[in-house]
Amino acid sequence: MKVIRTILIACTLLMLALTSGCDDPATPCPCVAAGRIQGHVVSPGNLDGASVRAVQVVDGVATDTNFKVNLGVRGSYILDLPAGRYILQCMPTTSERFVYDYTSTGLSYGHIPPDTLLVNDSVSPLEAEFELGGLNLLFEVSPGLNGEQAEVILHRRDAVETGQWRTYLNMGMTTIEDGRAEITLDGLLPGEYKLEIVLGRRLYLCNCPYDGEHFWMPGIRDEAQSPWYEIVADSTLALACTVATEPARIEGRISGAWQDLGFSTPPALSIVDPDSVTIMGLRQVFDDGQFAVDVHLPGPAKLLVSHGGIKQWIGGPGFEEATIFDLQLGQTISDITLVQSGMQLTIEGGGQNYFDSEIRFHDPLDMRLLATARPSLNGESAAIANLWPGDFLMYITPGLYDLGHSPWRPQWYDRVVDPDQAQLVSISAHGEVVHLDLNLEAGGRVAGTLDFGASESTYHHVVITPADEPTVWGSYYAFMGRPNFLVQGLPEGEFRIGAFPVSLGWTRGTPPPASTVWYPGTTDWNSGETITIQNASEVSGIVIPMN
Repeated sequence: MKVIRTILIACTLLMLALTSGCDDPATPCPCVAAGRIQGHVVSPGNLDGASVRAVQVVDGVATDTNFKVNLGVRGSYILDLPAGRYILQCMPTTSERFVYDYTSTGLSYGHIPPDTLLVNDSVSPLEAEFELGGLNLLFEVSPGLNGEQAEVILHRRDAVETGQWRTYLNMGMTTIEDGRAEITLDGLLPGEYKLEIVLGRRLYLCNCPYDGEHFWMPGIRDEAQSPWYEIVADSTLALACTVATEPARIEGRISGAWQDLGFSTPPALSIVDPDSVTIMGLRQVFDDGQFAVDVHLPGPAKLLVSHGGIKQWIGGPGFEEATIFDLQLGQTISDITLVQSGMQLTIEGGGQNYFDSEIRFHDPLDMRLLATARPSLNGESAAIANLWPGDFLMYITPGLYDLGHSPWRPQWYDRVVDPDQAQLVSISAHGEVVHLDLNLEAGGRVAGTLDFGASESTYHHVVITPADEPTVWGSYYAFMGRPNFLVQGLPEGEFRIGAFPVSLGWTRGTPPPASTVWYPGTTDWNSGETITIQNASEVSGIVIPMN
């Protein structure tokens, strides 16, 4: 009898629909059973609503066939299953947000698939014990935070980070009342963790991990100095954290272009220490531009203003020029001000269907990219705020996902290809709004159709590359119901065009798949026919055979 004790977290994107199950663990599932998995879920806290399920695996792929059972007396469970291989999962909460799998390879956060368990009449019963721990965290904070949130995020030792977000194992949140907040988490995977604390509001849809002030247990800013806390099976780790009840306070106002240009969304403020560690994430100022923010772990800090994708620091446009504010407990720094400059752009032939481009601001001395704006149109007018005095070169180009769709070719202001010939744009003072006309130059076009023939693939990407480099410049989307394509906004030059099924999983910014069919009908990019664009010309009649 083998007891498997190593547990990993399953990616929430792999949650499978429930198809059958039993509420009473003493009653076998109503199926043609060939074997049994049984055991317990052990935890010091409340596991009401917890369950265990077995997901059937066929040819190495998890299927929609799964068997679920709620926990019985003392956390016991029984699963009688048809013969096959299964991934066994424990869901310690009713929401099924945190799912643990049995595996012999350890915690992997989805990088390593969980091992399957073989169920048949010769290996039965198979015992699998889920041994879990708990955490109780008590906060004492400023009463000024009453009604806001206290949050703890558990980062497991040796966890691998993926994508742009931190990978964590679990989290808990509660509302602060009377200067206190208590968070209890049950059903935690035993192991060592660092505990990240977030105080304040939280924005789930912002392009940032946190909105509130965040730090690390036991109340320090530097993650590297934070100790590891061990959670053990069938035991609750009790911790307390006292945060200053007389925080530092910063007050001020952000005014200027965003108000003058009629922006409906105010700017957002972030607080960062001199080592670039975020103290507090994006927090919008009030509708009149005023802000008042408490910092519970004060110290030297810089203030970053974000608006419409453009960022600048109070005291200067860049981090190095930013003013350092010395935040002290119980003290208030007031009268902090930033007056935004901006631009009002009138776009010839504008409208929502005609302008979907980025405007990139470069330093004319070293061509360094200073800021990128993606303004939306109001009729034929677009507004940009949160700029600062200085000289700029402006580059107008569709974004990565719009190249090939916008009719305008990438160009410098005013309609030139060479930055050495670009017209300089100057903002002379804080609060100035510069008015400009953008007379954009249209680019070339390549039009044609996909000949699907006997192809079984319905949806296709049409991609175009420079003739001297197999990197995608722009793309279009075509399918059997609309086989025609139009790639537009091309600069002058030579190109190759091809297509491939969407099912190949390509993402923009990566090379096209090796099986791409290049015009006039080859999978060898070097043998694809060259298409020449001159003077915004159109090349039509292109047919790409997809069979």
